[in-house]
Amino acid sequence: MAYLKVASSTFEQAFGTGADNMHDSRGNTADRNGLPGSFMTMLTDYLRGRKEWTARAIYTWVRSGGKLCAFTCREDLVQPVIDVLMERGRPFVLVKESTGGTGFLIRDADRSKVKADTEEVLQTHAGYCEITTGEGAGIIYRGARVKDKNMLVLGGLSGDEIFYLQEEARTALPGLAVGIDCMPDGTFTMTCHGESAFEPGSRFGRSLIEAVMLAGGECTDEIRERRTRRKAYLREKAAGFPDKNGAPDSPVWIVGTGECYVKKTQDGFELGHAEEVCGETFLVIDAETGVGEDGYERKLDSALSRMTGHMCLYEEGSVLEYFRNKKGHYRGAKENGIKTLVGCASGIVSERKTRLSKSRNWARRMAWYRDEMYRLLEGAGRGSIPSGYRKKDILRLRKIIQAFSLDMEKALPAISRVRGITVQERQAGPRRIDLEQELAALHGMPKEQSRGETVRGRDQTKAER
Repeated sequence: MAYLKVASSTFEQAFGTGADNMHDSRGNTADRNGLPGSFMTMLTDYLRGRKEWTARAIYTWVRSGGKLCAFTCREDLVQPVIDVLMERGRPFVLVKESTGGTGFLIRDADRSKVKADTEEVLQTHAGYCEITTGEGAGIIYRGARVKDKNMLVLGGLSGDEIFYLQEEARTALPGLAVGIDCMPDGTFTMTCHGESAFEPGSRFGRSLIEAVMLAGGECTDEIRERRTRRKAYLREKAAGFPDKNGAPDSPVWIVGTGECYVKKTQDGFELGHAEEVCGETFLVIDAETGVGEDGYERKLDSALSRMTGHMCLYEEGSVLEYFRNKKGHYRGAKENGIKTLVGCASGIVSERKTRLSKSRNWARRMAWYRDEMYRLLEGAGRGSIPSGYRKKDILRLRKIIQAFSLDMEKALPAISRVRGITVQERQAGPRRIDLEQELAALHGMPKEQSRGETVRGRDQTKAER
């Protein structure tokens, strides 16, 4: 996503100080009349040539005399805030200062709604969901104080799809824990608590559809690049961030999608940011922590958690080059478009009230949701109206497709893959070995399920719809 980059002095005039606070901008009351004239000129010039619907909406608002509100946001929450504003149709402009601070400009009319949105993001990101194995998740729920202990097991997921769900963990994954297992055929299964997946406000179902469409459509390369980068970073972190020769002798810089960096040495680490002055990029130290200090590991983890999209570099020249030539910091328009499309479709599906949409058989309910999302998205892609939906539903989705210039020819194969996700329900706790099932599996015979069934994509009956 593009952003307007301004000098530190201009940013401070517009947003105040303390860019790590969510509602910091002078009580979130900065308005158009209070913004510097030079800033408003720069803003309107920037907006005039933008094609994104968010930029066009702000430009129209400013030209008609509307006031703007400003708030700042810490780096690790910028993308989640972008996601929620895009999802709920709140126009905004992203502003970056040369020292790395990030701010949002919104319409004054949206102030109270955006404040509630950002508070929701803060609350969501304060949560924690443990990622373990399928059996481990079952054991956790076996001992949890929940009445319904049935677990959902989703199968046939690819590595890129699982990565996306992990990437969205704080908002996408339901409940106390989820389990991820790699199968002999190279696919993955995800085990989660059935009831938690359907709690009010849960994004798990739509995140699952997002994962399939993003990993198999226009954004395949971006998802794969992020996954490769993440695997490399976790490997380096597990090894203690060795230098390029595999030893702890030389410094290692950890950079991310924002302007922050962490420099790790034998003696400790420093937290800093990249700053641009008169066209030159400099690394500015914000804090230093020695290896012998109390809570060193906790402080290092805290510093790293402020960043996203981590990557290790091994020479200062490479770090400066990285910050000078870095591409856009946040997700591109195509990914935002697909997420917006899936979110709208999910809302339309949730409005349907059927026997299966209310079922407490979590496998059948998830299979119903999966199949309905498939039918609706395929209809939007082909310009047809599936049974049970209205013309205005398809027009809403088509409007999003056009706004983000989504290539539905590339999206349709991914939409078809949605029905390949298998859904099964089982009791929480360690997996029980059934001798008959094991023998049947050895002889290539279909396995029976102890409860429910493995529900693949299929044509629904009229009663199920």
